Amino acid sequence: MGDHRHHGHIAAPIGPTVSAPLLFYPRTTPDPLVLEWVVGPGLVRFSWSGGVTEGRDLATQGALPEQILGYLERGELAHLSLAPGLITTTLPADGSWQEKNTEGTALATRLRRDLFAVLSTPNEQGELGWPTGTLDVPTLGGSTDAELRTAVKELLGGAAGDFAASHGGSMRLASVQDGVVRIEMGGACRNCPAIGRTLLFHVDRQLRPYFPNLVRVEESR
Repeated sequence: MGDHRHHGHIAAPIGPTVSAPLLFYPRTTPDPLVLEWVVGPGLVRFSWSGGVTEGRDLATQGALPEQILGYLERGELAHLSLAPGLITTTLPADGSWQEKNTEGTALATRLRRDLFAVLSTPNEQGELGWPTGTLDVPTLGGSTDAELRTAVKELLGGAAGDFAASHGGSMRLASVQDGVVRIEMGGACRNCPAIGRTLLFHVDRQLRPYFPNLVRVEESR
């Protein structure tokens, strides 16, 4: 199957006037039946895991769109898991990500298209992300340092951390206090002249649309 990783920095509206890249890309795993989908902070706001029976129940609560439930009902997916920052999809034992439908489109391609559509479609309040329906979950947009800290850790453990590692460096959360995020840069990233640009594009711009309490992102010294 190969590595399907592709960073989905695709512009999408956040509310009526703000736009930002929507972080979304697939990531292969050691298990060929399992494909992970990394999503930006705030786009998935609850944890859930199940098959078709549990999926139907979640759909009745308005938190599993019909186009995604369809993959479980058709038997193309055996299991689906949702968690902040990550969607995990699992094939049945005899399944294949390259299996094509009547239109000749591979399963992985169709699933990527439909997951992105779900995440990038604004709700009535103009907010992006996986629908929460009648579930009791936090309102989109963190307002505390604790929520912001969790989101930063998701980024550094995913796309932002991967970017730093690809350049021989590392990024570690040092602190979040009063909306100020401080990140410790290591390896090749330490004292790099592009630190400011890296923090702006790979951390600040990924968080700001969802966290109005974010003041700034800076290097920890």
